[in-house]
Amino acid sequence: MKILYLILLYNGEINGGHTYRMATAKALKNLIGYENLDIVLSELDTSDWGCNVVMRMKSYSSGKEKLINLLEGNITQRSNQDIDEIVNLINKNQYDIVLFGSSETGKLISEVKRRCNVKTMTWYHDIVADVIERKKKTEFNLKKLPIWNAEKKAEGTDARLTDVPIVLHRRDAELLQKYWGRKTDVFIPIALEDKFVPYDYSAESEKNEKLQLLFVGAYNWSVNVEAAKWFCENVMSKLNDYAVQFNIAGFQMEKLLKDGWVGQYENVKVLGTVDDLAETYKKADVVVEPILTGSGMKVKTAEALMHGKEVIGTQEALVGYDELSDKVCETAEEFIGTIIRYTTNRPARFVPLNRLAYEENYSIKGIENKLGYAISKAEK
Repeated sequence: MKILYLILLYNGEINGGHTYRMATAKALKNLIGYENLDIVLSELDTSDWGCNVVMRMKSYSSGKEKLINLLEGNITQRSNQDIDEIVNLINKNQYDIVLFGSSETGKLISEVKRRCNVKTMTWYHDIVADVIERKKKTEFNLKKLPIWNAEKKAEGTDARLTDVPIVLHRRDAELLQKYWGRKTDVFIPIALEDKFVPYDYSAESEKNEKLQLLFVGAYNWSVNVEAAKWFCENVMSKLNDYAVQFNIAGFQMEKLLKDGWVGQYENVKVLGTVDDLAETYKKADVVVEPILTGSGMKVKTAEALMHGKEVIGTQEALVGYDELSDKVCETAEEFIGTIIRYTTNRPARFVPLNRLAYEENYSIKGIENKLGYAISKAEK
């Protein structure tokens, strides 16, 4: 069994999706062996994947190149030349399965199916058609419309042609059927490499210490800034009389300080980019995830479970995490009430059941059996 994993459309930034794909590659390597897994990366990706990188694709930056690709029926970072190179690679190495790292495969999967004798699997990290339809309603942009339509069309082609579509959870399976009439029973959730550092969690917080809330997210992903600002305006502004501190950490989150609005909240601290995220989680009493918009599954939730933290969040933040179904807060009032209860009945800084949920469901080991099932479906 030899698999080619195509990990494309990477812009050079380490984000949740990139980290997740790295974990899936390691799970695949564990299943079939290093020598049986090849990967294709963007030229911008300098991470150590621990896998055999057989090709690096050019990252297209100029508007002219993107327009040419679009007119040729490709999404903007993939050209006809790229497709030819991938097809030739597949035929040369005689892979059994090609795994696409995203669902907007379009012309690429069409050519692979037409010119190669190979089975395909596709990882749907969300349902692009649904994301785009919501964008058209909330942030309509005439200039972006051709790209959005091309991405949606590319996903529709994949839904029609791929042998095994892989979705994160049941909601995305329902959306896949709604938009493209395609059914699937292959569910593989978010997975992360284990970064937990064991520590002596028996020592509880000092009684006079403020309840430490933590939100983790990158500044360059607008939904994170939206969430942090909403939480400050609607929740932290109402908790001035309580011993509560809201800490905001994540890549370039220090830019919030330049935005100005965060300075008006005395109970909010911006940690920004931190050297040791494990230490940051260690000091938190509760991880809060007030995500208002989005799709797919939130990597930050799996990360919180990995560190064994108490978690509360919106339905959008916790979708796919069945073990947290009783931790949903949909309104500011629900967040406020829950946090006030935590001030008098402080949760443990390490929750063994949440750590166990990570190990069983969202670790590299936890998804191996699910990946094995997907491979067996493709082989039929």
